[in-house]
Amino acid sequence: MANMKTGLDHAVKSNYVKAELAFKASSSYDALKEGILALIIAQTPDLKARELKVIEESRKNYRAALDELKKLEKGTDGIALIERLETNRKAAGDSNNKVVELVSAGQGAEAASKYLTESM
Repeated sequence: MANMKTGLDHAVKSNYVKAELAFKASSSYDALKEGILALIIAQTPDLKARELKVIEESRKNYRAALDELKKLEKGTDGIALIERLETNRKAAGDSNNKVVELVSAGQGAEAASKYLTESM
């Protein structure tokens, strides 16, 4: 019975950590989306600077959570999911970077259009 309890405890702890990291990645993704939307509508340089910091911090937190999750995941389904997330992250990052460039160039309407058609 002790071996069963040890095995169960390990499974619970392992899965809890992975769930916690997935939640952190998801929360960071949501914060990133909100930061980009706020950047698009920001009217002052101070607000834009603040939202750029939110975007960068959200990206950093997302990458860190995903990198840690990648180290822990051993199942083939989980590994495949992480690989898809990484592929999608690259495409979304490129699109989001273009949105930031458009906002920085004073092209808010174009940035909003790009965000709605490509980033979401």
